[in-house]
Amino acid sequence: MPSPWSWNLTEERATELLAGWPGGGVLVVHSPPHGYLDSGFGTHLGSQAVLSAIERGRPVLALCGHVHQCQGHEATIGETRVLNLGPRGTFVDL
Repeated sequence: MPSPWSWNLTEERATELLAGWPGGGVLVVHSPPHGYLDSGFGTHLGSQAVLSAIERGRPVLALCGHVHQCQGHEATIGETRVLNLGPRGTFVDL
């Protein structure tokens, strides 16, 4: 299965990095959360580390990309609005 991150960042390392995030505010990450805005090539390509960080930290907004097929799509995790901005960027009304 393809990595939800770049070639040199593992899920384990992403979990470590996100553990220091205090929560709240806006979370900006490359990979979408696992199971949200991450469908591509017949499987979910998102990150469990990002999903866990959103569930724990409850940001107001989470921005991601990585899965180009989901560009411009939106989801909600709890109270968190999650947007896949994609490679070309997306205008967002806040």
